Parts: sequence; structure tokens; C-alpha cells
Amino acid sequence: MDLQAELKKIKSQLENGQIDENEYNKRQKSILDAWDTSPYAVLQLDSNATDAEIRSKYRKLAKNYHPDKNGGIETPEWNKLNKAYEILSDNNKRALYDKYSKLNAYVGGDLWFPYIGNLEIDLWLSSFLENETSPELEIMNQSDEKKRRHDIRISQIVRHLREKLSQFPKQDQSHNEHDSFIKNLYQDASKLSMEPNGKMLLSLLGGIYISKAQDYLHKFSIPTILNIYNKFFNGLGFAANLFSSFAMAKSKILNSEEVNKMAWRLSQSEISSITRETCDNLLKCSHDEKSHLVNSLQLLGKVWIEVGKQ
Repeated sequence: MDLQAELKKIKSQLENGQIDENEYNKRQKSILDAWDTSPYAVLQLDSNATDAEIRSKYRKLAKNYHPDKNGGIETPEWNKLNKAYEILSDNNKRALYDKYSKLNAYVGGDLWFPYIGNLEIDLWLSSFLENETSPELEIMNQSDEKKRRHDIRISQIVRHLREKLSQFPKQDQSHNEHDSFIKNLYQDASKLSMEPNGKMLLSLLGGIYISKAQDYLHKFSIPTILNIYNKFFNGLGFAANLFSSFAMAKSKILNSEEVNKMAWRLSQSEISSITRETCDNLLKCSHDEKSHLVNSLQLLGKVWIEVGKQ
């Protein structure tokens, strides 16, 4: 995403009278929120970029976002650019970031990122297994920094889901449009199923989508009560997996396959929690919009569960 080009585009629309100031502010916030938080993406680099390439790209982008170009104001994109450069220009911070992202690729892969985001358990697992600590790791584990990452993660997943679900056919549309859309849903689900742990993720998230949709369709019904128990036992399962993982790690008999299995077991609890919170935030909207989103969410869940069982 070329952030500068996107921001110039909406500014031009404002100046030409195509959008008003409220719409401009809304779109600007959306663009800035959607801008990838990966330092590699911010600097428009591959993960194997050399130190020289990092410095060169930073100097090039800094010319566009420098405060001197914006009346002396340090804009959010300027701060994000400097934060990305701070991480990638420091070998220790870069290594920590790379380690943080490594196990995430095992639990879902790239196609699942819009639905689950970066897994926090990966950061803990990587540092715990290697028994490492550093000032950078301590900063990432501070409560304010964790909350910042969490809020960004939730908002990005909600935005992705809302955009996807809003495309679902409404009742007054033709059968052909509906059938074509359902076919595309199955094709997308099939691609997701091919990713690491893809079928299990389809079943896990699909079940939560249906459960959350039914909660909003049948307030205070049995499904709602069952969800309380599901959350409780989900927490117990996470604690059991955490204890088991701790014991296995202390025994120092873990190979790479066992580490990956451990990451998956621990990640299920985190993904479940994030998905439930995402659905709750998604459905904080007007009654008419909520009705369409709930029906679409339930349909998506049914397709995912079906493909997950294949």
C-alpha cells in the first residue's frame, strides 16, 4: 500500500468537493489504521533486506513524510516510519521481531492473518523456550504496549470481516447472484484449508461465528448460556496446555515438530478469545446493518465448518 498516494488521493477529493470534511477524516483514519504495522511493509522491504537497503529505503521515504513537508508537524505516518526504522536498523530488535513472527506462520500462514492477526503466544513461546530476556522484549511485554498491539489487531480483523460480510447477497437479490457468491465462499474456504492447521481453524472460527450469530438472534437463550461454559472450559484448557508446555520445555526434549505442536495448542485459546471479541466489536452497529452482518456471519460459519470437515 502506497500510503502517501492514498492520503493525497482523499485530500484531492476533499479539495474538489467530492467528499466533505467528516468523510475525509473518516477515510484518513481508515487508511492510517489499515496501514500494515509490519516494519518491513512500512519500509516497503522484503524480510531478507540488507542493512544498506534498509537505510536507503528509509532515507527515500523520509523525504515524503518529514515534518518539514508538513508544516513542522510530526504526522502519524512519520512516527510509524521512524518506529519501523528503529526496529530494522537495530540487529537485536530486528532479530526479536523476526522471532516474534516466525511461529505465527506455522499457525495459519499468510491467508489466515486477516482473520487472526499476529499471535501474542508466539512472542512468549519464543522467548520462554530459549530462556532469553532483553530490553526490547521487556518493552514488548509492557501492559501499554500489549494493549496497543491488541487494539490494532482487533480493529484490523473487524474491518476485514465487515468488508467481507457486507458483500454477502441480501434477500432481495437474485438466486444466481446468491449461488455465485456461495460458490466463491467455498473456493475461499478451500484455499484457507490448505494453510497450516487450516481445516482446524475453519472448524474453530466457523463454530464461533455461528455461536455469536445465534447469540444475537436469540438473546439469553441456551446457546448464550453454553457460551459461558465454553469460555470457562476454554480457559481451563489453556491453563492445562500451558502447564504441559512448561513441563515439556523444562525437560529439554523438544524438537521443532513438538515446538510447532505446542504453539498450535496454546494458540487455539488465544485465537478463540480474539475471535469472540472481534465478533462482539463487529456487531456494535445499527439494527439494520447488524441484521445483515449476523445472517452473513452465520452463513460464513456454516461454510467454513463444512469445508473444515472435508
